[in-house]
Amino acid sequence: MAVSRRTLMIAATSLPLVATARPVRAAIAHYPLHCDPELRAALEAAALAFLAASDIRVHVLPTSDGLLVPQVAHVTQSDIVMTRPETVAGLEAIGHTVQGAPHPRFAGRLVLAGLLETPDEAARGGPIAAPDKLPNQAFDSAAVLAAIGLDRALTMGTVDTANAAFLVTSGKARAGLVYLSDVKADPRLKIVTEIPAAAAPPVIYIATTTQTPRRPQPEAFVSYLASPAGAAIMKQYGLELMA
Repeated sequence: MAVSRRTLMIAATSLPLVATARPVRAAIAHYPLHCDPELRAALEAAALAFLAASDIRVHVLPTSDGLLVPQVAHVTQSDIVMTRPETVAGLEAIGHTVQGAPHPRFAGRLVLAGLLETPDEAARGGPIAAPDKLPNQAFDSAAVLAAIGLDRALTMGTVDTANAAFLVTSGKARAGLVYLSDVKADPRLKIVTEIPAAAAPPVIYIATTTQTPRRPQPEAFVSYLASPAGAAIMKQYGLELMA
């Protein structure tokens, strides 16, 4: 029996649709996380992997040095923080003490970085973007540059290492004092000189929940960071999980 084209089209439209891809599920919870600027790329990568595994979205909010405590306390909601011990102590001092375990710690380090295409000696010749000495700064740029023999180099003051990295990638500076996590976050950058630990000890970061989260179990993401999968992502960005 001959079947007309019109009959075939009607039959086709009556068939159930077959999904060609796994539907995207909406996140079942959203957690804001405040962190130091140099941690942004690492935490965003970890948050993306955590979302795929849990359907929980962590919103990473980099916060400039000195502003994290007042933002968490007075301005914005924050369920999770990842920052240096002295900033965590500042939260504890105003009553935003952290909840129980886990409180994984990660170590980062300072380096002198430049653009991939810039020869190391040219980068070392400056100008060098160097964070200004601030009350909570983890290192003294002048002392660090002196330790690597660059105390006579022309320098450009910056607010933090993220700003120093920007000055390098924008061509304003030939090199910058930045954290290894800044370098790993930008494929345009390379390490020009390793900074000895005596001049700039490893910087320590604590991941923890705040005292007043509005959603249940924000510590799930903190635990993920300390897991083998989470720690491996953080290591890719130059952040080593401490024992």
